[in-house]
Amino acid sequence: MNGSHQRTEKKARFKLVVAWQALVVRGYHSFFEDVAEWIDDQVVLVSPNTFQESGGQSVALSAPSHTAPDNLQLVGTPTLTFHTQAVLYAGMGRLFRRLTQKKDAPLVVLAISEPYAITTLLLWLHAKLWARGKVYFFCYCAQNIVKKFPWPLRFIQQFLLTRVDGVLVLGKGQSDYLTQCQYKGKRINFPLWYDSRMFHPQGRKDKTRIEQILDGALQASHIVDKVVLVFAGSLSPVKGIIDFLDCLELHSEKFRSDFTVLIAGIGPEKQAVLDRLPGLTKLGLTILYLGPLPQEQMPELFRISDILCVPSKTLPHLKEQFGRVIIEAQACGVHVVGSDSGGIPDVLAFRDYIFKEGDIHDMADKILKIKEKISGKKETEPTLLTWNEQFSDHNLAKSLVNQLATAIIS
Repeated sequence: MNGSHQRTEKKARFKLVVAWQALVVRGYHSFFEDVAEWIDDQVVLVSPNTFQESGGQSVALSAPSHTAPDNLQLVGTPTLTFHTQAVLYAGMGRLFRRLTQKKDAPLVVLAISEPYAITTLLLWLHAKLWARGKVYFFCYCAQNIVKKFPWPLRFIQQFLLTRVDGVLVLGKGQSDYLTQCQYKGKRINFPLWYDSRMFHPQGRKDKTRIEQILDGALQASHIVDKVVLVFAGSLSPVKGIIDFLDCLELHSEKFRSDFTVLIAGIGPEKQAVLDRLPGLTKLGLTILYLGPLPQEQMPELFRISDILCVPSKTLPHLKEQFGRVIIEAQACGVHVVGSDSGGIPDVLAFRDYIFKEGDIHDMADKILKIKEKISGKKETEPTLLTWNEQFSDHNLAKSLVNQLATAIIS
């Protein structure tokens, strides 16, 4: 048992199964370690043995942490993946039957997949066919744009939304989407979280951290003595990276003397970004492309940064669903300026840091406003950290368990 997080309050009495492709990554395990410490029974995480990312890279299941609670079990299983929304987990019938042999506690199943997904339908069928006793089934909604799905997916969504015991909702946009789908059932607030073990402000602007991230590409003075402005994320149209570069170019006279600009990420617009860098350097900007950084290095990047810019844009088929990079950066004491696309305004700590998506002049104004606010300050603003604490893994784990416990008794 992880003694540093042992709970003294009364624990919930149900068994929990979570099926989620993202559980191949260890970063997602820590949240459910906290969840398990609020539950007085078994918690089983079901993950594929391997997961194929959209870029084609195969990710193998990470081993569980040595600090995992005794009642938490990570189960890697073979999967048949026909599509990201059509994944068949092997052995689910046996798992449900084993967990419900003794009808001593209800079983709660969280299928972290959309209500229109074949994955969700298959998990629901397995739970209904093989589990004994009382079973509560919840699916997940990250969709925030109404789309005209092919009729089989529309049928699955209509079928499941009238039969599940509730839906885990990523945010306000997703709740609005469910309302448009005429869903009238229970909704469980389930935003993404930041790992408080990794993301914290201790050691900001530390010289050792600077050298580790930059590896000699820039002198430490470019970080310590300047305002460090960062873009971190996919180099793709929906993330607005080209708007960010346009903003720097058009307002170069305002950014060239006091700012160092770092770009971390990879994506379809990588070459376009690299092609723009020499021109921006000629305009007098200090700008560096870091490439894609592994998740474990992101806290170090944020702790040498002052401002993160999230200039996401809404596309006909896609808009920002949440903005996890925002809450991770804020947890490290970084001020974040973001567009009004999708779920971004809901996670920004300060409303006056929001700019109109696609408006590069408004973007520049907001960045410069933050620069004036933080000029000369060395300490992290307490209000920023206090507001962001609502998204910590510890708080959201307790909230999830409480919401589930309420939902299954009401």
